[in-house]
Amino acid sequence: MKKGALLVLIICLVQVSLLAEASQRTAMQAANEAYQAGDYRAAIEQYQALLDQGYYSAALYHNLGNAWYQLDRPGMAVLHYQRGLGLAPSDRGFRQNMELIREGFAEPIVPIPEFFLLSWWKSAQRLLGSNGWAVVGLLIVWGGFAGLARWRTAPQRTQRKKAFLVGVVLLVASSLPIALAFTAFQSDTSRTMGVVVDGTPSLYQAPDDRSNARRQLEPGVTLEIRDQIEEWVKVRLVNGEIGWVQTTDFERV
Repeated sequence: MKKGALLVLIICLVQVSLLAEASQRTAMQAANEAYQAGDYRAAIEQYQALLDQGYYSAALYHNLGNAWYQLDRPGMAVLHYQRGLGLAPSDRGFRQNMELIREGFAEPIVPIPEFFLLSWWKSAQRLLGSNGWAVVGLLIVWGGFAGLARWRTAPQRTQRKKAFLVGVVLLVASSLPIALAFTAFQSDTSRTMGVVVDGTPSLYQAPDDRSNARRQLEPGVTLEIRDQIEEWVKVRLVNGEIGWVQTTDFERV
């Protein structure tokens, strides 16, 4: 009796999940049609409604960012591109769109060129992400231990030598994907980002509006948050410039 009730409950939950997924797909399609028809405000309202319902996807953030861009709101566009990038770190579309917006700044903020090895490492991180590299690392570790187990049990000396060599090589090789997984996870969780959404706030030299203003920030400027003292936040721009802004000057990603 209990098993039958449990089975019915599982079937009901699956049906509810499928209905919710179908409803989300229909809502997404309706929002896309509004966007294609040029009704960007309606598209934004429908995309935002999906977010409010707990539906998140890189495609949703990409489309929502595009809709805001069409309404000449680069700050809101970059905010959603950044959020989508968190779901799809290897998606070049987000980076290209943000670069296009950055090129339109009245006062250019040119990113500092990265050392080629660091650039390669970050590209490798984005290739599989932290979860993907963790799986690869664990599989290689498993293969390494399997090789060592074979070394202990192989009947012939030649087989034992080969198994030992394979096991050691795999265990050493596993350090690379594990390091990529660890650094990718740190990058995803430790870097707090913000985006200037509206207005042109000043980037101050110190956490005081009476200090020297380094520059005016435009909507769409991305900030890396370094520290906070009450309502003042220490940030770093993509060009390496560091200064202070107020918490009301930007929105966190």
